[in-house]
Amino acid sequence: MKTLSEIQYKPKPEFFYKFLDDVLNDGTNSYVVVKEDEIYQFWITGSIDAISESQPDALDWLYERRHMLQEYSDGHGHTKAWTGLVYKDPNENG
Repeated sequence: MKTLSEIQYKPKPEFFYKFLDDVLNDGTNSYVVVKEDEIYQFWITGSIDAISESQPDALDWLYERRHMLQEYSDGHGHTKAWTGLVYKDPNENG
């Protein structure tokens, strides 16, 4: 079953465009959305295993850029993220 994953970032103002450029050029096949002062990155993958396999490299990428991000005040740290199962894909029949 496919999965949808999302990560939310809030770059420090002085790093916003640098961080956005890094997200746009990170080599992953993702949707990138900007809303006000936050950046949202979305992936649709073929299985939960694909997410598990990519996690070590993703965490290394994020660690290198952590200094560019503001911490969320609600205890989430420097990012907010979630993953869910896709039960309907409008691009597929049946």
